[in-house]
Amino acid sequence: MSAALAAAGLAGCGGESDRLTATELAAQGNVVCARSDKKLQKAFKEELGDDGRPTPKQMQAVLKRVVPITEETVAGLRRLEPPEKLEDKFDDALERAEAAIEALRKGAASPKAAEALFAAPEDPFAETNKSLEAVGISTCSQGAGAGGGNNRAALVTFRAEEYAFNGPAVLRAGKVTVTLSNQGKERHEMNIVRLKDGVTSRQVVDAEAAGRDTEELVADDQVGGVAPVDAGGVGSAELNLVSGTYAYACFVDAPDGQPHVAKGMFGEFRVR
Repeated sequence: MSAALAAAGLAGCGGESDRLTATELAAQGNVVCARSDKKLQKAFKEELGDDGRPTPKQMQAVLKRVVPITEETVAGLRRLEPPEKLEDKFDDALERAEAAIEALRKGAASPKAAEALFAAPEDPFAETNKSLEAVGISTCSQGAGAGGGNNRAALVTFRAEEYAFNGPAVLRAGKVTVTLSNQGKERHEMNIVRLKDGVTSRQVVDAEAAGRDTEELVADDQVGGVAPVDAGGVGSAELNLVSGTYAYACFVDAPDGQPHVAKGMFGEFRVR
């Protein structure tokens, strides 16, 4: 009999003496999450592939598979009987999980909704995972959520048009696949640099426009970015981001000869 099924049997017997110890709760909860993680990883690999360029339809497809997997995971966790001292924390974690699953359901409703969920700065299960970790269940935070999880690059989407970007303001540190969806009529790119503390993207853009050296403003100018993407196309780049503030801009020339950045096509995001 598996640890998860054994836990389910114990939980069904009733009585205070049948409650799990904190150690047993952590061990059996991690078994439930580990099994879920394998299914999630398989779903992400099969639906999104490895080229780092998922389409909105692919995002929707993977969410449709993720929803029942996470529902099954929460059901498995609910069968566990926590020790009395951890009951409130455990129940809180499961309530947060139900709210996160609802966010996944909404994301799975359409390609557009799925793309918006993937582009969100926060993993919908971030608070759930913190709550589960507080009772010793850590394996659930290592799987692939809508943002990708720890075992693969997180997926974030920025949209470009004339002459602006639209994307998340906050990203998590670590491996990130940045996707640029060009919804404009001209080519667009996304060059990314990490700024020194207290520096803004506006300061860097103004310095560039004035022909000044930006070395004193930039902490790392080798971060990378997405190469020029034709109108209607999608490009991507895998980055390894550390905490800090990042500026991004498009330097492709407009028909009038001015670079897009001079027309206001730049922005910044924070990594934490």
